[in-house]
Amino acid sequence: MSLSPCARGPLLTILLSALLLSCGQPEKKSMKGDEEVTMEDFVAFFDDRPLPFAFTDTLMKKKGNDSLRIDYSVFQKFLGDTIFRKEYRKEKPRIYALGKFRNGEQETYLMIRTKGSQDAVYLLAIDKDLNPKASLVLMAGKGPAAETNLVNIDKRYTITTVDEYKKPDGSPAAYSTVYAYNTAGLFMVILNDGLKKGEEMEIINPIDTLPASHALSGDYTRDKKNFVSIRDGDTPDKMKFFIHMEKNKSCQAELKGEARWIKKDNAIFDSNTDGCKIGFRFSGRTVYITELEGCGSRRPMECSFNASYTRIKASKPKADKKK
Repeated sequence: MSLSPCARGPLLTILLSALLLSCGQPEKKSMKGDEEVTMEDFVAFFDDRPLPFAFTDTLMKKKGNDSLRIDYSVFQKFLGDTIFRKEYRKEKPRIYALGKFRNGEQETYLMIRTKGSQDAVYLLAIDKDLNPKASLVLMAGKGPAAETNLVNIDKRYTITTVDEYKKPDGSPAAYSTVYAYNTAGLFMVILNDGLKKGEEMEIINPIDTLPASHALSGDYTRDKKNFVSIRDGDTPDKMKFFIHMEKNKSCQAELKGEARWIKKDNAIFDSNTDGCKIGFRFSGRTVYITELEGCGSRRPMECSFNASYTRIKASKPKADKKK
C-alpha cells in the first residue's frame, strides 16, 4: 500500500523528529557486567527524578524491573558492598536503579532498591567528582514488615522517613526522622518527631527533687501512669503536690500546686483562680484524693481526680562496700 504525498509529509516529519531526539540521547550502557563501563556510565544509567519524590512500603511488594537491574559485580566495582552488610551480611542481593536527582553542581543522589532475604531501599551520595561519599538506608524489611512506611525527599534535599503504627489502644501514631546531607559527606539526623513503636513518653515530675522530710512526703502510686508526689511546703503548714493521671485515652490530666494542712493527716488545695478544691486524706500508706469542688477546667469533663494511691518506698543509694 502506497501513501499519498499528503500523508508522506507528516510521517516523514515525525520520523525525522524521533531520529533527532534519539541522537541527542545516547543509549545507556548495560549494567549486566557484559561490557566495560565507567562511573559516568553508571550514574547515567539512573533516570532523573524530579523533587519532591515520595514512595511507600508498597514498593517493597513489587517485582524488580530487569531493565533497571545492576549486576552485583558492577555495583561493587564503583561503590563496594559494605553498605549492604547490616541488612544482608554475606548475601549478594539483586540491585535495581530507582533514579537520581542532583543538587545543582554539587552532589548527586542515587536511589537503589535491593531484593534478597529482605527488601531494602538505599540513598547514595556522590560528590561532584563522582566519588562515593555516604549511604543511607531509607527502608528495609520483609514486605509489609518494613519499619518505615513512607519516605519523602523534598526540594531542599531533606529526607524524611515515617513509621506509622497503632498504639495498644488502637489510636494512630507515627515516628519520623529527618536527615540532611552535610558538607562533611555524611547523612545527619536533624530532627526526630514522635515516639517509636513500643516507646512511651517519659513523664516529668516537676517536684521530684524537692525536699521530702515531712512524715507524709513521698510518692504514692496506682501504676506508672497514675501517681501523686507529696513534698515539703514552703512553710510547715503547707505541702506541695503533683498529680499525674492517665485513666484511659479520654481521661488524662496533671495538677500541680500547694495545699495547706488542716489536720495532721488532712490537707486541702483551694485554687483562687478557678474554684477547684481538692482534699487529701492520709491513712496508713494510702492517700485518698477527693474533688470537693469542681475542677473541670483542670481535667477532661469525662473523669475526675477522685482516686486512692499507695505509698512506695523511696529508693536509697547503695552504700559503698568496704574493701
